[in-house]
Amino acid sequence: MNILYPICPNQENSYLLNIVDNIEGVDYELSTLSFFDKSKKYDIIHVQWPEAIFDWNIPSDNNLLELESALTHWKNIGAKIIVTKHNEFPHSKNVNQLKAYQIVYNYVDVIIHFGESNMLKSLYPNVENVIISHPLYENLPNSISKAESRKKLKISDDRFVMVCFGNFRSKEELKLTLNAFKLLKHRKKTLLTSKWPKLFSWKKEPLKRFKHELLLFRKYFDSKYRINNIDYVEEKDIQTFLNASDFVFIPRLDTLNSGNIPLAFTFKKVVVGPCIGNIGEILRTTGNPSFSPKKMNSLSSALEEAKESTILGKGDMNYEYGIEFWSIKNVAKMHSDLYFRLFEEK
Repeated sequence: MNILYPICPNQENSYLLNIVDNIEGVDYELSTLSFFDKSKKYDIIHVQWPEAIFDWNIPSDNNLLELESALTHWKNIGAKIIVTKHNEFPHSKNVNQLKAYQIVYNYVDVIIHFGESNMLKSLYPNVENVIISHPLYENLPNSISKAESRKKLKISDDRFVMVCFGNFRSKEELKLTLNAFKLLKHRKKTLLTSKWPKLFSWKKEPLKRFKHELLLFRKYFDSKYRINNIDYVEEKDIQTFLNASDFVFIPRLDTLNSGNIPLAFTFKKVVVGPCIGNIGEILRTTGNPSFSPKKMNSLSSALEEAKESTILGKGDMNYEYGIEFWSIKNVAKMHSDLYFRLFEEK
């Protein structure tokens, strides 16, 4: 059985490789060029991200015609088309990227979801919908202790550390994170975040920008709390930031899924996140605190619950849950079973 994942090999994603490298009896290729090559033959086309088909560039009108032509070809020769629904919509909200999503889903045979939340209201009820969870990040290095991690980051043992991992997709997500950190009740606290977008422009809103920069300056040098702004983190260094933290905060406002949940579970951390999409569903199912992005009182309660859960060892329980239900081996087997069933149905 031959499977094509239309994604550039130089943009390999650990999520995908962890799965396919644990599936036996299949040959697979990662290539966007092969997706458009009608001389090739594949039994299954498994799209992870429609944007990846165009190397994460905005597709032109001509690109969209080529996309539909390729999908028509694969359907005509009997290939099964699968899409894993990582996102409800492309992050950029570009019109042509939205059209690319629509075109791909018009040809799909099976949609893989990370939870029931979105599957139950799928816009494509005539296709097969299945649930296969996002796996843990078991292959990431995890050999450095909490004490060693904090020493490396110059964070003292008496600090309560909240980590917000991944890029901020909007100014609103950054504001939510800063509000959460402000609401977190602890005498000594530290926030580890990714590189920040600029909230205000020096040119358009100089006074607001000055006040914002002044506020950040004070926070950096305030002994009661501290903010560490992280630049790009290589995979080998993820363990340093996760192991140094006490809990993980997810600031998404309109996102279906978040890989930060299995990432946090991998490193035995409590997770606080919004009660939206599959994020809220998974947090409720696993007993982790969630909040309504529109209600600051629910955010405050969730943060307090995170403190208590961390002390009570909820992070260890999260890891045990993840190993039982989200291990790479289990998730790979579910993909394998799906592939072989579809192959036999051809």
